[in-house]
Amino acid sequence: MFIWDFVADTVLGDFFMQMGNMGVELFDMPGVQSIVLFFSYLAWALGVGLL
Repeated sequence: MFIWDFVADTVLGDFFMQMGNMGVELFDMPGVQSIVLFFSYLAWALGVGLL
């Protein structure tokens, strides 16, 4: 049982490290950046009262 603690720690640690890196890389994609920019402009337009 003691050896499984090290195996689970290594596997789960690598898994969550890769998941964390995927979230950061998602916002580097140009398509995602343009969608975020669009909704940012839409929020400003609604806040100012242009729409």
